[in-house]
Amino acid sequence: MIATIVSLNFGSYLVHEHNQFYLCHLPKSDKNLIKPVVGDHVQLDEKKEQIVDLLPRKSFIKRPRVANLTDLVIVSSLVEPSFSFYLLALFITFARYYNLHVTIMITKTDQMAMTQYQSSWNYLSAQGFSILSFQKDVPDIHMLSSLVLPGKVVAFAGQTGVGKSTLINALNPDFDRQIGSYSQALGRGKHQTKEVILLPFQQGYIVDTPGFSSLTLPMLKHDAAKVFPGFEAHVGQCKFFNCTHQQEPHCYIQDLVQHGKIPLEIYQDYLKLIAKLPEQKEFQ
Repeated sequence: MIATIVSLNFGSYLVHEHNQFYLCHLPKSDKNLIKPVVGDHVQLDEKKEQIVDLLPRKSFIKRPRVANLTDLVIVSSLVEPSFSFYLLALFITFARYYNLHVTIMITKTDQMAMTQYQSSWNYLSAQGFSILSFQKDVPDIHMLSSLVLPGKVVAFAGQTGVGKSTLINALNPDFDRQIGSYSQALGRGKHQTKEVILLPFQQGYIVDTPGFSSLTLPMLKHDAAKVFPGFEAHVGQCKFFNCTHQQEPHCYIQDLVQHGKIPLEIYQDYLKLIAKLPEQKEFQ
């Protein structure tokens, strides 16, 4: 039987398939099997309650450790914490590096008009990003539900306090109860969002994890130069393939900035972002 790992703890794996949960282990004799993580699809031996094979991954993120993630809903509030295009671009760059589909969710629009940052929305919309919003604690449940399509594994990312938990609980108030059931099945204390958990929803999964409150980009400067929001469509148009869009000659991105096609403040956020990234991998 093929199933999906939804939670793990010290060698115990809680897996899910067809509304059923199974507690399984890895065979001690199989040292060649890559250690599975939450999100992995695995082959089970139901009689022995063992994982016997790990199916190929479509994606794998090291931090937070999750496999087969498909979508990232980036949650950003207008106030408390204040909106920051830089932080939003950081999350988008991370998502696009892993080929994740991005949806932008703006919260607390009852406390400040979205038009305050209209230039940011215009820029992101022009790049094809979906921007949704809701006021206070009244999200559009139908709209939220439409984000989790069959087969999709969706995580919510954003700073602490932007409303990620509110959005997840709005989808299904029983999620808190389900997390408690996971903890009981694995023989541990109540889950406190310290590890990754998948919550089955509409033939897909919601990812509950603390790992998307802050990010360290796992990439080099020239990697970020290809996936920063608004730059993907122009890959290959600079003179140098590994152009970082800084001081290189015949840089197409710098030309767009000079001609006002990319706002200067957004380009400055890009420079701030890549300043923290290495030029190349360190020798190991």
